[in-house]
Order: sequence, then C-alpha cells, then structure tokens
Amino acid sequence: MHSLLTTCASSALFLGLSLAPTAHSATTAPLTKTAITCEGIRLKISDGGTEQTKVALDTVVNTNGVVVLEGKIDNRSFSVSSGAFPGSYLVSITLAPEHTHGVIATTQMTQEGRLQISTVEGSLVHKLECREQVL
Repeated sequence: MHSLLTTCASSALFLGLSLAPTAHSATTAPLTKTAITCEGIRLKISDGGTEQTKVALDTVVNTNGVVVLEGKIDNRSFSVSSGAFPGSYLVSITLAPEHTHGVIATTQMTQEGRLQISTVEGSLVHKLECREQVL
C-alpha cells in the first residue's frame, strides 16, 4: 500500500487583466480580472510509498505587463511568466542554479482554467501546475 506525505507552503496569487470579446469591435472591450495560482510539486516514488513536496510560486516581477512567478524545491526551479501574446505563458522546470537542464514550454490555460507540465527522471517526478479563476 502506498502512503502520501505532503509538505506545503502558502499559496501565491497574481492578478491579471484580459480583454473579453465583444460583438461590437468599435466599442471598448470590458476588462476581466483573473487570478492565477501556481505551484511546483516533487513526487518521490518508492516501494514504501510516494512522498510529495509542494511549493507555491511567488511573484518576483509584476511591472509593465510582465509577470513572473518562481519557486524552488531543492535544486529544481519552477517558473511561469506572461507570454508574448495575451493569455500565453512561458513555463519551465529547470535544474538550478545554471538552468541548463530541464523543460521549457509556451502554453495557454485549458478551457477549464488549468495548465500543467511535468518531468520524469526514474522515480522522481516534478510538476508545475497553475489554475486561473475569474474574479
């Protein structure tokens, strides 16, 4: 039987504004406030069970439309930043401090307001998960 041990930090939150589509292109589109929370997760899987560690990503930059969230678990760095076009995000899980090994992707939230990327190295899994909520 597998057991689950959990270590959690407080959750991080940043606010963004997105344009909602309208039927009249000549009118100003209303702004919708959204909140996005992201966390890094490490799973160590063994015959004795699964150990789970989580860290909430903190806002390290929020200026001029650029938002960057970051967090670390051991030598793993988790990062989410606003992308090149509205609604897109650049996400990464890399080996710190050099950030020369890992995974980087440009992605968008699903219709359910979620995004996730993962890396697997044997019995070690790292995941970056984000959720978006309209306020």
